Amino acid sequence: MRVVLVAVISLDGCLTRHHDEGASWASAADKQHFASALADADVYLMGSTTYTEARDNIRKRLDSGHRRIIITRTPEKYEHDTVRGQLEFTSDTPHQIADRMRADGHRRCAVLGGGEIYNLFLGSGVVYEMQLTLEPRVFGDGKRLAGASTAIDPKLSLTKVDHLSDDTLLLTYRRSE
Repeated sequence: MRVVLVAVISLDGCLTRHHDEGASWASAADKQHFASALADADVYLMGSTTYTEARDNIRKRLDSGHRRIIITRTPEKYEHDTVRGQLEFTSDTPHQIADRMRADGHRRCAVLGGGEIYNLFLGSGVVYEMQLTLEPRVFGDGKRLAGASTAIDPKLSLTKVDHLSDDTLLLTYRRSE
């Protein structure tokens, strides 16, 4: 099973524009890539802030055949949102989640954010691939891809560069063994 981190970032490494949540600032080219990345995965992993931001949209699509795992320190807070096998909440570690998804027969998990979750998964060593859309924006302030205070240092190799548009790049990195 492969764990793939999917993110859009500005040239200065921001996931968000200033203090705004979400990536509404991303280009149409990134949104098209994001939809394709979601179609390739059978499990979506995200943090509770990302879930809360997209809750209505996520709940509308629960019958799409994809499993959504929300990582939170307080899974019991979301008991009323749980739909077994489709929308689950956990405080498990990245290794525990990856092991469980593998045991359940899943083949590809997409890590969708936010910043704390990216940092958590990158630091755990379970991320096999990163797909980073690089947008031609500079925000100076915003949430960072790996901005948490935990020191991480995964070794990655650039495997592919795609032009999603004249201005937008898709950088694909894989974990170096």
